[in-house]
Amino acid sequence: MLNPIGLLAATAVMIPILVHLWRVRKGKTLRIGSIALIEGSARTRSTSLRIHNWPLFLLRCLLIFTLAFLLASPVWQKDVKANAKGWILIPAAEQHIAYAAYKQKIDSLLAAQWELHEFGNGFIDLSPKELGASPAPVEWQQGGQAGRPRIYYDPGEPVEVRPWALVKELDTRLPAGYPVQVFASNSLSQYAGARPNTHLSLQWHSYAPIENTAYNPNTAGADSATTNITIYPGNNLADARYVKAALEAIAEATGKRFQITSLTGNQTPQVPQQLIIRLDEQPATQLLQNLTTNGILFQYDTGKVIDQPSYLQHPSSAAPGNNQYKIHRYVTGPAEGHPVWTLANGLPLLTVEDTAGKQAYHYKSRFNPGWGDLVWEDGFAALLLPFAIPVTNIDIAYDQRALDDRQAIPQPATGKKNNAINNTNGHNASQYSLTTLLGIIAGLLFTAERILAWWQQRPQHA
Repeated sequence: MLNPIGLLAATAVMIPILVHLWRVRKGKTLRIGSIALIEGSARTRSTSLRIHNWPLFLLRCLLIFTLAFLLASPVWQKDVKANAKGWILIPAAEQHIAYAAYKQKIDSLLAAQWELHEFGNGFIDLSPKELGASPAPVEWQQGGQAGRPRIYYDPGEPVEVRPWALVKELDTRLPAGYPVQVFASNSLSQYAGARPNTHLSLQWHSYAPIENTAYNPNTAGADSATTNITIYPGNNLADARYVKAALEAIAEATGKRFQITSLTGNQTPQVPQQLIIRLDEQPATQLLQNLTTNGILFQYDTGKVIDQPSYLQHPSSAAPGNNQYKIHRYVTGPAEGHPVWTLANGLPLLTVEDTAGKQAYHYKSRFNPGWGDLVWEDGFAALLLPFAIPVTNIDIAYDQRALDDRQAIPQPATGKKNNAINNTNGHNASQYSLTTLLGIIAGLLFTAERILAWWQQRPQHA
């Protein structure tokens, strides 16, 4: 019991007991012979202290006991194996990928008596014998080309894993400080919501969701394509260096090829660009014609400079931990398009407008330490990722955007873990909340009690 004081609510069971027992029933008079001799005697009443409606009485008592247990927040405790040194967590559908990337590490953990569990709902046990099993190879012959068929491993349907949500659940099941090694995909699309805190002793190991050696006809040539990016630094050379470094980090993490070019204000790209970043504070509308279809133009907005610190409110989970990034300076002026990022004071910081399928972003601050702390943060590259690799241009099943281990691993929690359990015999125990189950039982009992009470009180027709 997490809140044993809630069991005091069980004393309310006295209410249905008193209601059902307090049944004063009027005695019946049976006249026999002459009643003259007892005419003046005192009249008597008969009372009944018997329970006359057992089904309704039991339902009401069970409902009160169930609500009392619900308030006590009970958990089901399951002892962790005494000889287990920790848990290994791997998505069941990606065992062969994780094992190929971390074979030596996983083998050493298993030899040290670590338990192998699925990194998924329920955290069920997995068999170490199935770790090396991979999908059957599939032959594919490219149409119109000679030569022997190529072999690839079909990944099938994309695996739906929500690592951060699973860590939150795991933190409620295992005691504080319990060793856990997580092997999970680094696909950015699977990391949603705020990065959680955990009391566990957790280590994170990531891998690409599809084997690098596999050949897939559906994505053939996708990684070989080059993304053309042009930067106009103008006088903001420091800003351009920060942006270029972030783009290079994205290319390294995702395996994409970026062709980054710097031009002056009067120069135009020779080939259509997927992304143009204009940092020289000059009008950039004419550059839309130099973009590819669905291309992006990112430009500094101009206006009156406001030296009033605020914080970036960013709706995406790409920034690790949902950090609030401090903005020291920004410009005011009309907001073109609809807001994407806003400041804590409600003013738009980044807006976007759509022009014939091409997107023009207007940024009201600068990528410079004098204007904000954004370029010093670990999440800076993650914030620029949607511009370098737009989600609309990616098949979600083969999303190549990746997250670094430092951005994926949950943060250590501070303070004492309330629901951590350590048995007196020194063994650890995992626990599962029974609140949901008791809530369902209470709802069913209440419904049954109302139906039975109505049925017994309904009018009787002759």
